[in-house]
Amino acid sequence: MRWILVFILALLITSQVHTQDDVHCQPTISDTPLSERLANYIFNINFEHEQHTVTGTEKIFWKNNSPDTIRYIRLYMYLNAFKGPESSYLSEANMNIMGQNLRGRSEDDWGYVNVTKARQGDNVITDMTYVQPDDDNDQDQSVLQISLAQDILPGETMILDLEFASKLPRTIARSGFANHDFNHFVHWYPKMGVYEEDITGKWDWNCHQFLRQMEFYGDHGNYDVTIELDDQFVIGGSGCRQMYKEPIAGKEGRVKTRFIAHDVIDFGWVASPNLVEYMDEWEHVEIRLLSPPAHASLTKRLLDAAKHSLQYFDDHVGVYPYSTLTMLDPPLHGLRSGFMEYPTYITGGSFYSFPKGIRSMESLMVHEFSHQYFMQILANNEKEDPWLDEGFVTFYEDCVMEDWHGSSSLIDLFGYKVGNSSFTRNEYASMSNKRTSPITTVGYEFIGDYKGTIYSKTATVLQTLKRYLGADQFDEMIKGYFESNKFTHPRKADFISVVKEAFAKYPNLLSSSIDRFLVDALDESKIVDYSVINVGSAPSGDKDDDGNQLYHNWSNLERKGDFIVPVELRLYWKDGSWTDEVWDGVDPIHPVYELSTKQLQAIDIDPERKLFLDIDFNNNSYTLAPDNGGIWKYATRSIYWVQNIIQSASFLM
Repeated sequence: MRWILVFILALLITSQVHTQDDVHCQPTISDTPLSERLANYIFNINFEHEQHTVTGTEKIFWKNNSPDTIRYIRLYMYLNAFKGPESSYLSEANMNIMGQNLRGRSEDDWGYVNVTKARQGDNVITDMTYVQPDDDNDQDQSVLQISLAQDILPGETMILDLEFASKLPRTIARSGFANHDFNHFVHWYPKMGVYEEDITGKWDWNCHQFLRQMEFYGDHGNYDVTIELDDQFVIGGSGCRQMYKEPIAGKEGRVKTRFIAHDVIDFGWVASPNLVEYMDEWEHVEIRLLSPPAHASLTKRLLDAAKHSLQYFDDHVGVYPYSTLTMLDPPLHGLRSGFMEYPTYITGGSFYSFPKGIRSMESLMVHEFSHQYFMQILANNEKEDPWLDEGFVTFYEDCVMEDWHGSSSLIDLFGYKVGNSSFTRNEYASMSNKRTSPITTVGYEFIGDYKGTIYSKTATVLQTLKRYLGADQFDEMIKGYFESNKFTHPRKADFISVVKEAFAKYPNLLSSSIDRFLVDALDESKIVDYSVINVGSAPSGDKDDDGNQLYHNWSNLERKGDFIVPVELRLYWKDGSWTDEVWDGVDPIHPVYELSTKQLQAIDIDPERKLFLDIDFNNNSYTLAPDNGGIWKYATRSIYWVQNIIQSASFLM
């Protein structure tokens, strides 16, 4: 009887059964599961806005996909990172996060998540303890270990019933309440860790504490979430809204809203009485924007950002498999909940009357949408390989914005025109120390400029690969990577293999050294900087057989960095012609000499700027004739710093 019950309940949660409520909204475009659906959840919760709490039940269906017998599980309890200054997250941050000093907070300003009761079948579980697998801080309560009443054999599905309570903190980072009317629920429930095989072949729980520079990791599954709350609240979140503010008999002023999300790794939601809902659509996707009334003038810009993102990814990466996308443009007092991504639900950041010539608001929303592919569908481990997520997302943020607005995609204001990819490259190139941690460093062990490296340097590596390989061939490579690894947990080796395959299939200047390039770019902190030292041309005193004057033409090139890459050279002659050569880039000083009837005018290293990783394009060329190149070099730097100031200001407001 027990196994019949297990089978029926597992079937209900892991198959798309259409009830009368959900006929109008199928969560994905597929009638069959898109993932293995190893971790599945049913929630019935009550939200009390005055206390900023939810209480209720959570039923977890978890399949043991390993060869091991499982005797205990580990749950993420990430809201406990905001329980007080003793947590590892806050102690690491020195109590200063996102521009706020957390010292002296009142008790009501902290948050928590507690499991009040756990049951496996008829057995009540009492053996629950917080563990600290990463730093041994016994005050940290962000991972809960539960000893099971019944072992889970390989291939079996565990059903665990929890009663839990969560309280939001006053927003510290992402999750929390602001001004008592804005409530953002992320990292809000006990969530299954991932039981997996590591690169050495060992199976174990991958369930890190909530530390800085760590975000998502979870198995794909289905979520069925029913929330009871006061009827004045506008509510949005992940997945399909099956039932919206349905009155509850005998509870005046209380309503229920139900969401269903399939084949996702997490669930987030927002509730506030002061949001306006705007609707749009793109092909099979229903787009919902939640925004404060004061931001009404920004609505079209944000909805257009979503539609351009959907179209670009559909054309260049893969099909968006979900039927909904919800966007939150938070009010000013809720801005610390912005700049973030959750499955089919993203949060941006803007302020009233955002200038049209500054598109950082759109760029941010494009960035967060891109996480639907690199984080959600391709669910890499952001805690251990954040570059596979944030770096790819930054690259595609730049691609979408420049496809949409061209070379002035980020700023087109007062004559200043700046593109996304140039800004990204400059963010890496202007780092004060580029040699601290390599791209592939584990997130919580990273030292140095995290954003400059993980986000911008990774995106610049990808831009370099695209420019050497060619746009169409690069798209083909990424589409193959996406199709082969969607709804799984891809790792570094999965990406490396498709890169090597593509560079073998489409030979180019980088193909012969692609192995070394990938090691130097990803696993080392080496720097690319090729420079032209000088250019000269002088009569030789001799003539050729036809009586034409011969000239000694020379140049000296320098490899200033330790990152070796073959590069193209372009020699420009005074008669307007040019010739192309290749330098293997190995020697620290590389002489170029030509005895010719032509006079050398200039030389340019990497004339098409394929080597986007080169930290200084200004020294790539040298010309004999005076020009205004120096002026433009300073102008370019000025544009970059103006852009930095404007974009930084937009995020602080």
